[in-house]
Amino acid sequence: MFKIFSCVILLGFLCQIGTGLFTARKPTNLAPKNGTNVVFGTVVVNDGDRYNSTSGVFTAARGGDYLFTGALCPQRAKGFYFGITQNGVEQTRASFTETDGHVCHTFTAILRLKRHDKVALRSENDANLLNEDAARWNMFYGVKV
Repeated sequence: MFKIFSCVILLGFLCQIGTGLFTARKPTNLAPKNGTNVVFGTVVVNDGDRYNSTSGVFTAARGGDYLFTGALCPQRAKGFYFGITQNGVEQTRASFTETDGHVCHTFTAILRLKRHDKVALRSENDANLLNEDAARWNMFYGVKV
């Protein structure tokens, strides 16, 4: 039995292929309710099928440090309050409010995960409203570093 190990450079970090790498975009619901996951329905990259585009949950194949990042584009004159959860427990929280136009904001979190830990982006407000159009994409990325 052969095992192939490959490496790529992503966002300046060395990562291992086969251990967890995903890129997803286009939320299935632009107005997710408080306590629900933001589900990104279009998966661009999903090494090992670790990101579930139905539930919005990433499951770690291996333990280690993972980088999660992305961009959220609140609707003009609206805000977006969210947290990144690990096994359902919020690890980070942020909010973006846009008053000047349709601007996308980035977020980043580094989490130490165990094998089979689950990570999601969770809405923290019933009034959240995202904008998605040809020039503004809501994105969620994850990679083992």
